[in-house]
Amino acid sequence: MSPVSYPPAPWFTHGHAFVAPYVVRVADLQLPEGLEVVHRGPYTLGLLSYVVYEAPSPLRYDELIWMPAFVRDRRCGPKAKGWYVSVMYVNEETTLHAGREIWKLPKTLARFERRGDEVTVDGEDGTSLALRMKAFGPTHTLRSSTATLQAHDGATRCRFRASFKASVSPASVSLSRFESSHPPFMGLAGARRTPGPAVAQRHFESTMEAPVFLPRT
Repeated sequence: MSPVSYPPAPWFTHGHAFVAPYVVRVADLQLPEGLEVVHRGPYTLGLLSYVVYEAPSPLRYDELIWMPAFVRDRRCGPKAKGWYVSVMYVNEETTLHAGREIWKLPKTLARFERRGDEVTVDGEDGTSLALRMKAFGPTHTLRSSTATLQAHDGATRCRFRASFKASVSPASVSLSRFESSHPPFMGLAGARRTPGPAVAQRHFESTMEAPVFLPRT
């Protein structure tokens, strides 16, 4: 049993975020057994995201996410597709337990420090990185959804869906420091930013749904 209590899913969250797409070498990925990259070819798309959850979210915290690829598990059927989350840093213990136990996400505690357009993240695993971010240009409203797929155990996969409405604009996002020997950061050291800007979600409202567990056949 978890040493802390937390709200059950779904969570209705608010905040702001930056999302930066990266070109990742498939050869650099060591995915859990049974998960495979959906995109064919030597490269795929990864996403590096910085998210700040604000009131009236159930919990308030910062989060850094590395999703090296969009994956599937053929043995779980056609719905078993989603972004594979290999790293997720947070600075609040309640969401650490909630993420691990509800959605099977690999949350790890880290210290976040924001100074102007830069945030530094120092993880308990020894990782230290700095991210420079700046939104620019006009905004427009975007409604969309996304899903993650995690290797819960050898017999099942955990998939969850999040839908959101956001005020978005172009943004510049760059890693000004990245020091890590943490294996789950697979692909990031050799990845490169895609051409064009990143995305700033200047404000979002999101629904994080309850997970679905898909058996492998």
